[in-house]
Amino acid sequence: MKTLTAKPLSKSAILLAILVLTACGGEAYRPNTSINGGNNNGSGSGSGSGSGTDWGGGGSGGGSGGGSSNPITTVPAVRYDFTVTGKTGTAETYTAPAVDTDNLLQVRITAAAAGSLSLSSGGYSNFSANYTCVEYRVEALGQVQSTGLLSVSGNSSLCPGAPSSRDLDFSGSLASGHNTVNVKVVEVRYDFYCQMYLNGYMPHLNYSWAMANYCQNGYPVYKNHTVKGKIQIRVNGTQFSAN
Repeated sequence: MKTLTAKPLSKSAILLAILVLTACGGEAYRPNTSINGGNNNGSGSGSGSGSGTDWGGGGSGGGSGGGSSNPITTVPAVRYDFTVTGKTGTAETYTAPAVDTDNLLQVRITAAAAGSLSLSSGGYSNFSANYTCVEYRVEALGQVQSTGLLSVSGNSSLCPGAPSSRDLDFSGSLASGHNTVNVKVVEVRYDFYCQMYLNGYMPHLNYSWAMANYCQNGYPVYKNHTVKGKIQIRVNGTQFSAN
């Protein structure tokens, strides 16, 4: 019997085999440099079959998954409901509890409906001087900013287009380093007298004067009238939440 002896393949034969494998779908190892998901196990986009890796998996021949990122937990900004009365009333300003911050101080004011008058006698304790548009002036770090007119309902015809809340930024007034800050609501204006005029209770007033002084820019709140609002104070590490 004739003995068969295996001969080593020539270089040309080896090259031909590699070309055949490549044409049939074989390819050399290729590192996945694309990260389509977070660093959790899970599913994500990618063509081909198979499960995703810890880092996602997309790309050719990748799995149908790649993880979702870890949820980021944020601390909500501190929130308070406040009440103030007119300039000569018993509660002219509202001072929120002091907050600590570094380089961020933002305030969100949201308009709220009127409260009952601050009279304890005279039969007016159940009466509210209702307004639909209100302006708050806020003081912090020696700076006063105005919200402009806000709409209590979000769609008042007396301040059309006015939002129900506004954000004020006092960050530029912070000193470097750690700060303890007081935020105050120091003045409020409303459209109560505008409504009174438009409803015919003050017919002696000139129309142009009444509109300019009572309606367009709001009017200082009468001493026994009660104005309410909501305040959020955002410092480092916190976020505003829904009104």
